[in-house]
Amino acid sequence: MLRINEERGHIDLSLRRVNENQRRGFNSLIKQEQKAEKIIENMAAELKQDPKQLYEAIAGPILKHYEYVHMAFQEHVDGEADLATLGIPDEYVQPLIDRVVDKIKPKSVTIGGTLALSTYAEDGIAVVKKALTDAEKVGGEAIKVSYLGSGNYKFEVTAEEYKEAEAILKQALDAATVVVKKSEGGTAAFKRE
Repeated sequence: MLRINEERGHIDLSLRRVNENQRRGFNSLIKQEQKAEKIIENMAAELKQDPKQLYEAIAGPILKHYEYVHMAFQEHVDGEADLATLGIPDEYVQPLIDRVVDKIKPKSVTIGGTLALSTYAEDGIAVVKKALTDAEKVGGEAIKVSYLGSGNYKFEVTAEEYKEAEAILKQALDAATVVVKKSEGGTAAFKRE
């Protein structure tokens, strides 16, 4: 905070005095709130209503429970809250929920790295193929494996929480590593990104 203008009721702020992480976090917050405002604005256009009045009707009740409108939207999508219980006028609840679910995706974490596989076995291609297939079976839909070249494979795991993503990645890497290391001269090395 730089100074307070009591006459106008404003607080002057500056992003020059914050570190890069704080600046990124603040910019992300602004973008998320703008997205929430855009959802309400588009809803107003479709319902042929004044955007400011619709924003007040929807945001007013939400802001009694949340610091920002987008937080309520995100928690609804993540299954942690229900927009219908926040006091939004009934005629707006379902249209709002439909738009929020369509435009905002659940939170997720993506982790990964590169797995280098090599083997001197005669059927080396089959060994590597089985290793990758086993890794994908263990990881299910949460894992994506792609070929980078020269025996390197990119592993990406997406899950709701970091610990869950870590567990899936570990299981997938273990599954692939076991198969390759059983083969003649088989090695597997994982490098985190």
